Amino acid sequence: MSAARSSTISRRKMLALVGGVAGGGALGAVGLPRAGVAQSAMPNFFRICAGPFDSAAYGVAGMLGNLLSSPPGGRPCERGGSCGVQGLIAVALAAESANEVLSMVMSGQAEAAVISAFYLTGAQAKSVRTVASLHSRDMHILVRQDAEIDSIVDLRRSRIAIGIGADIETQVPRSIIRHAKLLGAGQRADVMQIRYGLEALAEGEIDAFFAMLTPPAPLLAERAKSLPLSMISMTEQDIPPDLKSVSDLHLIPGGTYSGVGEASVLVVPRQLVVRADLSDDFVYALTGALWHPQTVKAMAGAGLPYADILPETALQAIVQPLHPGAERYYREKGLIAN
Repeated sequence: MSAARSSTISRRKMLALVGGVAGGGALGAVGLPRAGVAQSAMPNFFRICAGPFDSAAYGVAGMLGNLLSSPPGGRPCERGGSCGVQGLIAVALAAESANEVLSMVMSGQAEAAVISAFYLTGAQAKSVRTVASLHSRDMHILVRQDAEIDSIVDLRRSRIAIGIGADIETQVPRSIIRHAKLLGAGQRADVMQIRYGLEALAEGEIDAFFAMLTPPAPLLAERAKSLPLSMISMTEQDIPPDLKSVSDLHLIPGGTYSGVGEASVLVVPRQLVVRADLSDDFVYALTGALWHPQTVKAMAGAGLPYADILPETALQAIVQPLHPGAERYYREKGLIAN
């Protein structure tokens, strides 16, 4: 995560499928594995599916496509060329929904996907394997400061709205609202675009606004300059059972939004997953290319959400098992205990 964001509070379920985390492991200074990949083991095109087209997930897939590629005849990494997998051409493909993203991988129309961990718990995802967690979306629960609401349970029977957008999941806030029994009989949560939800909060039309956002979210940062807001913290008890294996808690520091204090929030990472039948050597090289210092530097310079793609959170909230090639890479670098 970016420097503005604190480290995760809990790494619950992290690496449950592959072993414990070695203390003090770091990936920041490691480079591309030198082991070559046999041409027969490498796909001609490495297709990374995400969606929809105007989403941050698709933008990440496009960025990864550029950085993981190293076409034949290009300059080598050490001479200023790409530090991707030698000989690889990676491209991004768009899909309309998470289900379609997984279907394209399962049907062989794509080799990889950038997708929220939330969608990796179902039967459809059982035959994919994880390369890394990339960036996260944070559960923002916003109220007016003058409402004096201190916890989620204080919102029972309140007027609630959920934020929507091209790349904003509504299933996570719906699950939290159900788990906390916030809505009474016959009561529904409104669904609003982020801009309109913040305006409804300002006008007193709703009491709380739930939205999955990457902080600092530009619309919220601008609105917080004129609207005194508070962000409700979450605890382990506030996390619904269906989210426990795909999420963590972490702190959004005070001051991230003008006048808003720190809050412990639920985060759900987006992950890079691949087909399980890809060769171990290829995925090993791919993982090394992903965490090459030049790749990380390029993402850091591209702003959010790319700057949040960091090796320190590569193994956050892993849902499906690591691909053996990726697992080998992390073990060699000391991030997983042998």
